[in-house]
Amino acid sequence: MSSVQITVKAKDHTQRFKEKLCGVLAYICLTNRKIIWILLGPILPIPFLFANMGDSHTVTRCAYASIWMGIYWITEPIPIAATAFLPLLLFPLFGIVPATVVSSSYFNDTLFLLLASMMFATGLEKWKLHRKVALKFLLLVGSRPKILMLGFMAMTGFLSMWISNTATTAMMTPLAIAVLDQIEKGIKSDNQDDKDDEKVLLGVSLENNPSAVPLKEDSDSDERQQRIPLTNNGKQNIIEEFNNYSIGMLLGVCYSSSLGGTATLIGTGSNVVLTSQLKILFPDAPEISFGKWFAMAVPMASIMIVILWLILVLKYARSTSFKVDTSILQHYYDDLGDLTFPQKVMLLDFLMMIVLWFSRVNFDGTEGGGWSSFFEPDYVSDGTVCILGVIILFFIPSRVEPKPESPIFTKDIFKETPWDIIFLLAGGFGLAKGIAESGLAKELSSHLSFISALPLYFLLVVVCLVTVFMTEFTSNVSTITVFAPILAALAVGIKQNPLLLMIPATLSSSYAFMLPIATPPNAIVFSSGRMKVIDMVTTGGILNFLGLFLIPAFMMMFIGLFGIEPGVLPIWANT
Repeated sequence: MSSVQITVKAKDHTQRFKEKLCGVLAYICLTNRKIIWILLGPILPIPFLFANMGDSHTVTRCAYASIWMGIYWITEPIPIAATAFLPLLLFPLFGIVPATVVSSSYFNDTLFLLLASMMFATGLEKWKLHRKVALKFLLLVGSRPKILMLGFMAMTGFLSMWISNTATTAMMTPLAIAVLDQIEKGIKSDNQDDKDDEKVLLGVSLENNPSAVPLKEDSDSDERQQRIPLTNNGKQNIIEEFNNYSIGMLLGVCYSSSLGGTATLIGTGSNVVLTSQLKILFPDAPEISFGKWFAMAVPMASIMIVILWLILVLKYARSTSFKVDTSILQHYYDDLGDLTFPQKVMLLDFLMMIVLWFSRVNFDGTEGGGWSSFFEPDYVSDGTVCILGVIILFFIPSRVEPKPESPIFTKDIFKETPWDIIFLLAGGFGLAKGIAESGLAKELSSHLSFISALPLYFLLVVVCLVTVFMTEFTSNVSTITVFAPILAALAVGIKQNPLLLMIPATLSSSYAFMLPIATPPNAIVFSSGRMKVIDMVTTGGILNFLGLFLIPAFMMMFIGLFGIEPGVLPIWANT
């Protein structure tokens, strides 16, 4: 064989190998979306490494690392908690922030507030205190369909203020479905009775006996009136009413859990992101205390839940001619028995934390009127209160008589804590630290100053619109983690208080109502099989649209509570 033939043959083998390799890679990429985004994450931001940004390379490198993290958080090719570790790797290697500095930003006081609240919520679930409170409230609400729907929504929103919206929805959805099943059984039973009445009115016995005696003309009029069966159209209308009511009930549960989570600082992770990133980006910024946030967010969440209820009633429950049987709720409540000793202790502990949170400082953030004034200034925080409430439960036994048993909280509580959420938030704090230290925040503010030409209210609507759109496809924590530093820089660039943009965006990040994949609560109720995607899209779209205008309106109403003066950049944001 000549050298020319060997060369040609070798080229053919090489070409076939390349074709096979390309085919294998194409197959892997097409069948595994995660691999595509794993590769695109570090590739897509490469142009930012060569962008004309700032006076040093740290700005462009930080932009590159931040966008890489944002892509991974949005597409989730790896667990979001794993993405949170990227700043620990990229920032020191790229010369952005020393390892000791970025790692120290991962855990702070606000994160321990959330960690302790999650541990307490896990304890509530373990001892079923939240379930007992919910069932008792629902039994007091009564059995009128529309009011019962509002009762489910109110209790879901209240529980979501203190425990995760996912855990709240996971508990309330089975209760709602149990009630709906009882209603459905009642409708089917009534239909069967109507069929029997039809046979009697036709003069046919239940046994189909030809000699059956027809109903007499002079039968008692009341008895005859009671036995007149529903028409087919009437039966169909009741079934349709029930199906629509089922959709409204379940949508009310999942949407209320998201709205309730916005009402407290510990209700959802995005609120924690706001308070922590504010301190990282602006160390001299005034504290957003538990009471201050509560005073603004609870009225807003309550009004939004009432508006949601009106939407659901008009859309799904205008006519409710069926009967509601809540005996199943009574059965569940009776099964729980009387309040146990751990439940009583946790209830008292919970009330103690609420009192301490509200009385720690004044609503305006000053410490002169609160119990924290008895300690060194700025030494005690809301996280201190929550840690106190949790630690107490490690000392109190779960049973005193006939002899003390293991404490209410044991080491198992750490195994049940959602550490992935903790690390996700910690990664956001590390990202914010890099953006602040590298100078990227200042660079962004100088490039975004042109937006100052927009009217302030319209600007807030645009901020809410972009946030709501993003949060439909990614978690609320990931969304606000990415947006908060950008909005802070934007606010500085247009000479506005950063809180004026960051608070509406934080609230909007929890308004993911249109898609089943948007939030775990949406997915939980959608998995019940009682609704279609279009039901969630249309109802959630209406609620989102109203939120776009109501959130900025609420923000403008409460600017005095946060010391915001429109058009004035505070001193703490300019340092």
